[in-house]
Amino acid sequence: MSKQYFQPLVLLFAVLMLLFSLRAGAQPLDDPTLNLTPNPVAVGAEVQAAVGGLSTRYAYTLDWGDGSGTVDVPRATSATLRHRFATSGSFTTVLRRFDEPVARALVKVSPAPAPTCVLELAPNPAEVGSAVKATLSGLIPGVTLDIDWGDTSNESFNASAQGTASLSHIYSAAGGYSVTVRGSSNLIAI
Repeated sequence: MSKQYFQPLVLLFAVLMLLFSLRAGAQPLDDPTLNLTPNPVAVGAEVQAAVGGLSTRYAYTLDWGDGSGTVDVPRATSATLRHRFATSGSFTTVLRRFDEPVARALVKVSPAPAPTCVLELAPNPAEVGSAVKATLSGLIPGVTLDIDWGDTSNESFNASAQGTASLSHIYSAAGGYSVTVRGSSNLIAI
């Protein structure tokens, strides 16, 4: 084939490919975006990954960057995925088309705030020989705690799944007592 016929054929082929890709209903090529909110986020709090600019022609995965593995992104032009980070640090979340990275976002995960623990004693003041009830709330569920009743009596207990606990104690002598609750790592002190 001579050069004078070859160049027009290449041009015709390019025009036909362009027209084919622009036919009615055809999706444009993808231009993926990735946005993480909130950012920064606390350990255990939910973060959302909003992905957009996707093509339903391709398969996408999202790697949160914390070793939890990859998740498949639904086949749509956009999607929102949710995750909770278990440790603090900076993590690069990567959106991939097949195995190729197409978008990245850095998320900063801060340590979870210390719980706000509340200790209520009733009755207060109490009579010698009658039960004093300690009601605790705002605890970390399942954590083992120790209560020091202030009269050399101590006991261990576990916070409920709701982060609460209820205990009672009888004082054998009149006086002012300082009741203290501590966690195994002394993170909780009331």
